[in-house]
Amino acid sequence: MKNLITLCLLVLTTVQLSYAQSTDVMSAYNKLTEWNTEKNVESLAKAKDFIDDAIRKLTDKGMLAEPNKLAAKAFNYRGDIYTALAQQKEKPELAVGASSIAFDAYNKAMEMDDKGKLKSKITRGLAMLSGLIYQDGNTAYQAGDFATSFDLFSKVMQIDEMNQKSGNATAVDTLAILATAYSAEKSGQADKALPLYEKLIDLNYSDPGIFFSMAKIHRAAGDDEKANEVLAQGREKFPESKAIIIEEVNYLLSQGKQSEAIGKMEKAIELDDSNASLHFALGTAYDSTGDTDKAVASYSKALELDPDYFDALYNLAAVYYNQAAEKTREMNEVDFNDTANYDRLKGESNDLFNKALPFFERALTASPNELNTLTALKEIHANLGDFKKSTEYKTKIEELTK
Repeated sequence: MKNLITLCLLVLTTVQLSYAQSTDVMSAYNKLTEWNTEKNVESLAKAKDFIDDAIRKLTDKGMLAEPNKLAAKAFNYRGDIYTALAQQKEKPELAVGASSIAFDAYNKAMEMDDKGKLKSKITRGLAMLSGLIYQDGNTAYQAGDFATSFDLFSKVMQIDEMNQKSGNATAVDTLAILATAYSAEKSGQADKALPLYEKLIDLNYSDPGIFFSMAKIHRAAGDDEKANEVLAQGREKFPESKAIIIEEVNYLLSQGKQSEAIGKMEKAIELDDSNASLHFALGTAYDSTGDTDKAVASYSKALELDPDYFDALYNLAAVYYNQAAEKTREMNEVDFNDTANYDRLKGESNDLFNKALPFFERALTASPNELNTLTALKEIHANLGDFKKSTEYKTKIEELTK
C-alpha cells in the first residue's frame, strides 16, 4: 500500500507540472489573441513573458527530450508571438533579435510535432516570418555586419527550401541565395559563398556579378586556371559585362601579357563594336603599354558610345593630366636663365591640363564625391593659377575626409 501511495503522488506531481506549464501556454495564447484584436503592445509583452516562462519550465523539467503535444504547441505559439514582436513598432527594443528567436521556435515546434498536427500552422508562420528575417538581414548587411546578415539570409534560404519540399513555393528564392552568398564572401567565408554562386549559375540566375565574385574567390585561393575558366563562362553569357571584361584584361596585364590583352579586346570589338566597356578595356591595355595615342582613341570611342562612363572619363583625363605633370617636371628642371624653353614647356603643360579639365569635370558630375577626381581638379586649377577654384576643391576634400 505504501508503494501505491508513492506512485499516486508521483503521478499527481507530474499532472500538476503539466497543468502549470499548460496554463502558461494558454495565458500566452490569450495575450497574443488580445494583441491581434486590440493591438495593445502591453498584451504582446505579457504574451512574451508567459511563453518564455512556459518554455523555461519545459526545459527545466526535461520535457523537450522527446516530441510531445504541449511542447509543440508552446514553441508554435512562441514563434507566433516573436513574429508579432518583430513586426510591432511601438517598442523597438522588443523587436531586436525577435525574428531569429521566432525562426528557432518554429523549427523546434516542428521537431516536437512528430505527428504533424501543427505542420500547416508552422509552415504559415515561417512563410510570414521569411520577409521579416530578410529585412533584418538587409539592415545588418547595410550596416556592414556581414556575419549577422549571412546568418539571417541563411535562415531565409532554409525557409524557402522547406517551402520547396512541401510544395508551397512555385520558384526558388534566388535573391535570398544571392544575398547569402554576398554576405558569406564579405564576412570572409569564401568556402560557403562559392557553392551558393555555383547554385545560382545552375539556376541560370541572370547576374554577371556572380561570375566575377567566383573568379575573385578562385584567384585569391591561387587557382588562376579556375578563375579564368569562370570568367570565360561569364563573358559568354554576359558579353557586355564591364566587371568581367576588366578582370580578364587586368589579369593578362598583371601577367605581363599586354599583347594578349590587346588582342583579346580587339577581337571582341570586331564582334561587338558598340560595346563601350570593350573600348574602355582596350584603352587600359594600350595605356599600360605607354601607347597613349591609341589609349586616347579607345577611351574617346567608349565615351562616344556612353558619354557618362565614369571610368573612361577619368582615365582619359588622367592621360592628359600625367602628360601635363611630366611637362611640369621638365619645366622645373630647366636652367633658370633659359626662359624660352621654360615658357614653351609651361605652355604645353597648361594646354594638357586644359585638355584634362573638362573630362575630370564630367567625371565629377558622374561621381560627385570621388576623392581622386577632386584632388586632380584641385591640382589642375592650382597649376593654371586659379587658386580660388583650387581652394574650393580643397575645402570639399577636407569635408569629405573629416
